[in-house]
Amino acid sequence: LVLALDRSGSVLTQESPRITSMDLAKEAAVECITMLGGDDRIALYSFNLDTNFHLDFTTDHDEAINVINSLESKENAPTRLYDTVLEAVKKASEIPKGRRAVIVLTDGKDRRGDSTCSIHTCADVISAAATQPKRVPVYTIGVDRQVDGWELERIARSNGGASIDAKNSTQLPY
Repeated sequence: LVLALDRSGSVLTQESPRITSMDLAKEAAVECITMLGGDDRIALYSFNLDTNFHLDFTTDHDEAINVINSLESKENAPTRLYDTVLEAVKKASEIPKGRRAVIVLTDGKDRRGDSTCSIHTCADVISAAATQPKRVPVYTIGVDRQVDGWELERIARSNGGASIDAKNSTQLPY
């Protein structure tokens, strides 16, 4: 499993007086990890202006949870969504056998000001996920009241994944 968490300024949206969209993403990521089997391996990315690779495939789920809990969003930081998902798909395709998947927790907006932040496009991500030597399903979880769900849905549905818009913690998939 490859997890990718959005740390851009846009996920600092307050979902309640003390909870941000970033808090929801971290909560969902940690819950996902706790449901993995002991032999399941996880790699971890985060993104804002840059794609950050934090953890290569490991079965040390506690380490992955610690990394997730240490992540913080950066105010006014742009969102490099497409480039990060593309990197996560490539990482997942490295798994020689068995099941593989990418889970992306984001508000679904690849942007830097009035334009996109990524070099790659949504179409590039869709193509890569479907044409890697081993198909990689991408699951997207939108974690904001104003999720840009159309792009997330396109990415997920094109390669056997699924897309969920979790506008608050009661809608998170666990």
